[in-house]
Amino acid sequence: MVESAFVDTTFWYDFFNEGAGDHGRVKSEYAQFPGPLVTTSYVVAETVSLLCKRRGRHLAGRFLQHLQRSKRCTVFHPNEEMFDRAVVTFHQRENQLKLDLVDIISFVWMGAAGVRTALTKDGHFTMEGFTVLPPVTGS
Repeated sequence: MVESAFVDTTFWYDFFNEGAGDHGRVKSEYAQFPGPLVTTSYVVAETVSLLCKRRGRHLAGRFLQHLQRSKRCTVFHPNEEMFDRAVVTFHQRENQLKLDLVDIISFVWMGAAGVRTALTKDGHFTMEGFTVLPPVTGS
């Protein structure tokens, strides 16, 4: 059985931003990953916000259309308990200033769903013990 991979904001951003230095690399990784892809509504919201602010609303709209039409990527909605666990973790790890709430919600959801692989450029996923594709070369 082929396992799913979680797709994070950093990956989506470079996937849709043709001017990004890693655009080709993430497109290739996306095409080569053999299994289904998953993400959360929190990552979708964060990605839309980032694309709108940095690249324009049109590109954010293309991202949303891609997700709506995709037979390969499913968007999941973490429940209230997952959100509450993430908030507690956020407060417990206040010394990790760059670790944001969306990342923590992603970790909680991935743990609950049994997803161990992430398509991301965010080194926090490696620090949390997930397999990261493409391998993170710097944080």
